[in-house]
Amino acid sequence: MRRSLSNPRIVLAYLAFVALIWSVVWAYLARPRIVAEFGALGDTVPIRQERFGVDVQLPQFRDRFERRLGSASFMDPLMTVNGRMPRLFVPNAPTVTSFDPILDLGIAPTPGQAGSKNAFSTPSTPNADLVSRTIKPGLKGDRIVFWTGKSGRSDLFVTYLYLRSYSVTQPPNAWIAWLQRWLPGMPNAEEIHELAAQADAANQSAKDAIKAQIEAAAQQGASGR
Repeated sequence: MRRSLSNPRIVLAYLAFVALIWSVVWAYLARPRIVAEFGALGDTVPIRQERFGVDVQLPQFRDRFERRLGSASFMDPLMTVNGRMPRLFVPNAPTVTSFDPILDLGIAPTPGQAGSKNAFSTPSTPNADLVSRTIKPGLKGDRIVFWTGKSGRSDLFVTYLYLRSYSVTQPPNAWIAWLQRWLPGMPNAEEIHELAAQADAANQSAKDAIKAQIEAAAQQGASGR
């Protein structure tokens, strides 16, 4: 035993064997599959006055609309989206981080109204610090971040950002990627491409569900509920 431990060839062969075993285990753990992890889903949804039959720029409508977006029930229908995949939306996560940025991706507050979330003026360049402070809470608790803003003379827009999305796991390094190509039970290139297409479709489905919820909130705001 002592001779074996003092023989460099035996020691190196043993270490190489252990490294290979761990590499195989790691390769299977990193098997390409669809996961819900840090990413980004976002879009802008127009809220047009002609569709909802009310002046959507009135403070009364916007207050009702934003309360609906921030309500605890906003996330509930999203929990059933893509039920066969890993859960994308997190239960009991806060829905809205802030409506504070009156810049609203280009809409600046009028002088003296910086503290009013219903104040609008002419479009301007968004304040980077203000936008950054709003996005940062979205990193905690898997929240959906909303911005609402004025669009033209009669419409609104809602821009949202959700910092999770579906993707296909990638090998951690080139060695694991090479090893995966030779291990049994691993998906081939065509199957990985199909997984990526499924992840993209699931992300679009999630975006469609968020849009539908935003429009439902606008409809409820228009009806006065």
